[in-house]
Amino acid sequence: MPTATTKKRIYFIRHGQSVGNLQQVFQNADDPLSEAGTIQAKIVARKALSFNADVILSSPMMRAYQTAETIQSVTNLPLETIETLHEYRPPSKLWNKSVMSPESNEFYKEILAHLHEPDWHYEDEENYTDLHTRATSLLDNLAERKEKTIIAVTHGAFMRILLATMMTEGSADALTAIRLVRFLSQRNTGVTSCEYFPESVGNKWRLVAWNDYSHLDTSTCEPISFI
Repeated sequence: MPTATTKKRIYFIRHGQSVGNLQQVFQNADDPLSEAGTIQAKIVARKALSFNADVILSSPMMRAYQTAETIQSVTNLPLETIETLHEYRPPSKLWNKSVMSPESNEFYKEILAHLHEPDWHYEDEENYTDLHTRATSLLDNLAERKEKTIIAVTHGAFMRILLATMMTEGSADALTAIRLVRFLSQRNTGVTSCEYFPESVGNKWRLVAWNDYSHLDTSTCEPISFI
């Protein structure tokens, strides 16, 4: 059984709504928060006060870092940028294109056709092997940090890859991960909390809560975004 005194908790927060989320396009690193996303970030920052966290870690992408800065302004916690928290990187030729465009559909089709080829790339995107390696690296980093309670501001698709990695103890195949990405919906500024038990035998990572968006009201709770 897990040892309660040695556990740590991570509050993973998806960034506020971005302009790209609103437009339903593939985003690059510089995509900022929308007006609604800025409001959402302020609301989740107030919620974060109750976490009693020791530090805020953030993806370097603008929409996540803006969210993290807002949380820092309310909590006064130290803020660090962690490269491994960034979102999945799609092919650069798809940036700012609709996720429903013909080019996007062709991309999805090719991914599925080559799903079990670990070295295959459509172009310059991250493939599943890249994502799995990054997720494993991030979880190792979080496990080794001295802080017991951490806020980590990240992204929707990558958060679901992280869960697949936790659930399978680092052995998730590409199809399992993609099924989780499709199955689990996630709102902007939804809070996912996980606990880490270093002395546990099997599944040191445990999911406590998924996509808690109870801090949002009807005026700030946009339709579920899958990108």
